[in-house]
Amino acid sequence: VIYGFLSYNSKALKISFLLYVSYSMTEQKKLSNHRHKVALEKKQKMKSHLMLSALDLYCQSSPEKVLVIDDFVKYAGVSRGTFYNYFLSTNELLTEISMNMSDEVLEIIEPIIAVLNHPIERVTIATRLYLRSAMHYPVWGRLITSVGPRYVVRDRNVAKFLTRDLKKADELGHIKIEDYRVTRDMFLGSVYYSLETMLTETVDQHYLGLVIKTLLGHLGIQQNEVQRLYQLELPSEIEITTPFFTILKQHQSKGYDHKN
Repeated sequence: VIYGFLSYNSKALKISFLLYVSYSMTEQKKLSNHRHKVALEKKQKMKSHLMLSALDLYCQSSPEKVLVIDDFVKYAGVSRGTFYNYFLSTNELLTEISMNMSDEVLEIIEPIIAVLNHPIERVTIATRLYLRSAMHYPVWGRLITSVGPRYVVRDRNVAKFLTRDLKKADELGHIKIEDYRVTRDMFLGSVYYSLETMLTETVDQHYLGLVIKTLLGHLGIQQNEVQRLYQLELPSEIEITTPFFTILKQHQSKGYDHKN
């Protein structure tokens, strides 16, 4: 009907109408996109709140205490329904926290080792920095070992970066790998089991060095090269300023590290 009415009017009026319709549709799309963006930001903000408050509570809890959903929702000041909008269980919540924190550490380590051309030098420095960070933040170390490498390691950056460097080392002839998956699994399994030992048992200052040297030796690297690799200078303590690690620092300054 409207278009029939316009047919009796000038061509300019028809164009004006079409432009108006086009403009209106564009504005509606913008409004819809804006609302969608606001909703996503609100959802992400709530998820971050749940994760940060959960870590805050975890830092204050002893390793013997089994935290349940009611503990987390009460501390976060939200309902169980809100919790279930984001996580199916406490294990899923803690898993996502530990995976994010592990990736945050690797995002700092990766630029440090990127300047090294030797892939095994990258592996050595990265492994030592990662373990040193986990020992410096024992609550994080306890968290990633309690969650398990299946979630923290598999298909995450730590496995991807290690696989990349192992393959490159094999291509360059530094090591010989029959199946990179076997080498990757043996290496990472040893790293995480060793970390758990350092966090739960009394070990001397030579334990970490022996772990690194043994891992390198199992890659088929000659002893003199193993010694050279281990003596590579590490950068000073890496600074991690993300919200997760800020919480850890605050609790460690109060003495809440719960190493044992």
